[in-house]
Order: sequence, then structure tokens, then C-alpha cells
Amino acid sequence: MAKGIYCYCAFCRNPRLVYRKQSISFVNILQALGVALALSYILWGRLSPKGIPIFVMTLILLEIAIVIRARVESTCPHCGFDPVLYVRNRELACEKVKRYIALRQNDPEVWLAHRPPLRFPKRKKKHSTKEIVV
Repeated sequence: MAKGIYCYCAFCRNPRLVYRKQSISFVNILQALGVALALSYILWGRLSPKGIPIFVMTLILLEIAIVIRARVESTCPHCGFDPVLYVRNRELACEKVKRYIALRQNDPEVWLAHRPPLRFPKRKKKHSTKEIVV
């Protein structure tokens, strides 16, 4: 069961699954508590308050892993568009998409795949309708 939502990429308009979990949940806290209790019992032979730092470190590691997973999966697998990078620096995001597309164009596995390579929509040039009066 995937914990995500289907959405469309803002650049290539292809559907994809986005990971929605941004922080730890109650289940993750229980998992960290179980790991801390087990390690405390293994290391000291009994349940000890020395396991509290293990519990805190496990929570920190779980939070870091969830944030990194959400950040990595925000990038589109079809075109390489990264919405977080786009908000920070549009030019860098554009260069990243160009590099990803060039890499995919030279990859023979893309051309031999069941789905053909992406065809991106082209922007229409706006012609000015104003006439210059001299």
C-alpha cells in the first residue's frame, strides 16, 4: 500500500506518485521506543534509563530518513523537474531538467522501453498586436 498521492508533474504533465509523509507519526514513535527498549535490554541485560538517549537518537534518525525520502521523491522521474529547487533557483532547476533530458536522449534503454521518450509541449510565442504609430 503506497502512502502517497497521484499528481501531475508541473513541467512534463505526466502522472506520478508523490510521497506525502513529511514527519514522524505515532507508529514511528512506537517503533523507536521498541528499538530503544530492545537495545537497552541487549546492552545492559535489563531495562535501564540509559536507553533514553537511544530512543532520542532513533527518533532523530527516523525524522531525518523521512525528510530525505520526501525530498528525493519530489523530483519527477520522467523529466527530472525538482519543484523545491525551482522555488529556490529557477535557472538551476532549468539546467537540471536540460541535463536530465540530454541524459535520457542518449540512453538506449529509454528508446527500447515500452513507453516512448517524452515529447514536451512547446510554448506558443505571443505576437504583439499593438501597432506602432509614427
